[in-house]
Amino acid sequence: HMSVLGAGVLLLFAWSYRLDTFDLLQNGTGPDGLFLRVDHVVSLQADRVLVVICTVAAPVFLRAAWIGQLRAAFITLSLVLCSALGGRQILPILLNRGDWVGDPARRDLPYVASRTLYSRRAYDADAIRVGAMSPNAPTQGPSSRVRELPTLAQLPARVSLWDGSVSRDGGRDNGAVATSTAAGLGWTQMADGHIAGVLVRRPGSNSDRWTIALADLTLPRVRDSVLDLNIASRGEEHDDLSEPIAAPGLRGHRLVRDPAGVRGALLRGLSLRVAHAWAMRDPSLLDADTISGPAPRLVSYRDVRERVARMAPVFAVGDDVQPILADDQIIWAVNLYSASNRYPLSQHWTLAGSERSYFRFAATALVDANTGRVRFVASDRLDPIARSWFALVPSLVIAARDLAPSVADLLPAPTEGSVAQLRTFARHGSRFEGSVVRHLPDSASMGSSIPPHLFGSNTRGTTAWSVPLVDGGDTLDGVISSVGGRQRATYWDSTTGPPVRWSALADRLRVALDSVRARAAENGRRDSRTRLGRINVLPTDHGPVLVQSLILSQANGAPFVSQVAVLDGSRLAISATVGDAVAALRGVLASPKRATDWLVNGGAARDQQVTRLYDIMRDAMRRGDWLHFGAAFDSLGLVLGKPSR
Repeated sequence: HMSVLGAGVLLLFAWSYRLDTFDLLQNGTGPDGLFLRVDHVVSLQADRVLVVICTVAAPVFLRAAWIGQLRAAFITLSLVLCSALGGRQILPILLNRGDWVGDPARRDLPYVASRTLYSRRAYDADAIRVGAMSPNAPTQGPSSRVRELPTLAQLPARVSLWDGSVSRDGGRDNGAVATSTAAGLGWTQMADGHIAGVLVRRPGSNSDRWTIALADLTLPRVRDSVLDLNIASRGEEHDDLSEPIAAPGLRGHRLVRDPAGVRGALLRGLSLRVAHAWAMRDPSLLDADTISGPAPRLVSYRDVRERVARMAPVFAVGDDVQPILADDQIIWAVNLYSASNRYPLSQHWTLAGSERSYFRFAATALVDANTGRVRFVASDRLDPIARSWFALVPSLVIAARDLAPSVADLLPAPTEGSVAQLRTFARHGSRFEGSVVRHLPDSASMGSSIPPHLFGSNTRGTTAWSVPLVDGGDTLDGVISSVGGRQRATYWDSTTGPPVRWSALADRLRVALDSVRARAAENGRRDSRTRLGRINVLPTDHGPVLVQSLILSQANGAPFVSQVAVLDGSRLAISATVGDAVAALRGVLASPKRATDWLVNGGAARDQQVTRLYDIMRDAMRRGDWLHFGAAFDSLGLVLGKPSR
């Protein structure tokens, strides 16, 4: 028995060395798992020799041990172990120290070039659309696309003054509800062209129903919403629909007795009820009424990411679930990616919670909050994995051009896919300009997520986020943007003006805002907490424009933006709003439009806004929710032209 077992172990060793040849292609011995020449010339050959040695040694050991020749069996095992130790561990180290495998200064250059090519293909870095920040500058390469960059005058309505951490942690409309009640944060465009945040809130200590809050992110002093409606359009009339069918974080199954339009298992017949009751460990499903009305439907998976992962198991699901507000309905949007950690020779990045060597944007999954229906909006550049899978389920796939404009324009940017492209582009460059090494400056990466801004026209824009990239000399090289909407692409806008150091721009903003804080302290207006927001960089037709806000935290914990600094490379202006700062840069007078005009939603009269805010205050007072009462009170003062101090 021992002889048979030993022979089997030797055969397993042979198979393991065979598999090790593939592992070397994925994780070499160089920096960041780079596959080196010593791996190619020495380690791979040693693995192949060890496969032969272990395969031959297995029957020899079996025969010798079977007939009692223990010395021969021992010598066979010793030869295998010495060959494995010497050929796989010691020999590569010794040969790598000298010039046995080539000139140390040049031998690994072809392998670095191979990693560059494989990484660009694995993360689709060549799909980045290359342009220039000057309208007269020529674009580079066939992947370039003509797109309209915002002008300096359009900036006040395009940029969000809240960084991602404040928007997510602040709760309702910029600081009134705990994070635990937030189910999703998305972005949209208001009637006047301003960027707005859509916050979906689940019931918490201060709410008894799912609601949607809409806040203008360009005017963060206003803390109340212009929209407050039930997420389930039929929720107040039917108890079964008092909450959405699908939403982030929803656990457990749900039986819907009014199944019109709802996607789920139809419990028609006793056998189906017994099967699902057994699977769900819920005997109450046996009592599902199928006589007095239509057969009910069982929705087993209600969490958005889990529901999408069950329907598209071959894809990696993105981290962010964004709500899309379209026609008073909520549609959850989450991005899907073709991902693998077995792609050879490419760079490894940590994306969507796991280490990946292949990661490409495949589609955006849309989940209807009220019915649970799932559709996939495929990318324009499908890789073989996505193309093969979508061919199997064509009924679930819909083109972006077939969506309603109110939904297509709000499709989220492929954040994780753009991050993969950004990292690969910064490390390995592109095939149009070669391997130019860049990096993301530390001062632009503070905070949990990147604040959004708008691209497109004043009436129909798409959300995007942008970050700067600097070269090895700390010179601003350009801005890379991830754009949502119908295109859902990544753009690289290179600077065309005189070189400028990023650290000099960041220090100029910091010094200017610090002086504002110092003057406020001298005048006796010291606040409990002040901090600088992250630097938001936007590509414009005038070049990159930097925006940084001074965020104050009041005694009640509600943050708001006190001052905003806008820098266009040479000129700097600081004001209470982006509009005033941009007006100062342009040398024109600020618009006389009051900051409270945005509260008039869709032409509603002022007294209607006052009535709405009054109702919110009465409802909050009835529930003892003084935090919401104070937020509505502040907004009422803004509508009446008497803002609180």
